Amino acid sequence: MRLNYLFKYPFFVFAIILLCTEIAKATDVYLGEEWGYEIHGKTLYVLGGDIYNNSSYRSGSLQVQYWALPRKFDGKSQKGYKMGTYNVRRPIDGGQALLNVSGRVRYYRPASGRWWVSIILCEWNGSRWVARSWLTYGSRKRF
Repeated sequence: MRLNYLFKYPFFVFAIILLCTEIAKATDVYLGEEWGYEIHGKTLYVLGGDIYNNSSYRSGSLQVQYWALPRKFDGKSQKGYKMGTYNVRRPIDGGQALLNVSGRVRYYRPASGRWWVSIILCEWNGSRWVARSWLTYGSRKRF
């Protein structure tokens, strides 16, 4: 794209800047308390959780990630095993919720041992996935 083309159409440049700003906004999205999962062979089944958007604007793209971790997840980075990623079918408008999120994804078995299983809701901020909300099951699971 030639630079002089952009100056001929300043609205186009403004629209791109506005779009990029909108994508980068963080929203107050969070997981409801009732999330489940089942593992059958190479499939991880996501069982009926809710996602809420408590902000006044639309969320970015969302993922629900299932992790096996050595410690309970507290929002800080740690090494672990991502067992599966469910891509939420659409962003959530401000003040709205997506109920009974269910589906199935490819399951990746963690190394043998006892791990904390955490469900982490991530939002795309325009350059990377950011953890916005998480739940960790009450006891470690043996794999």
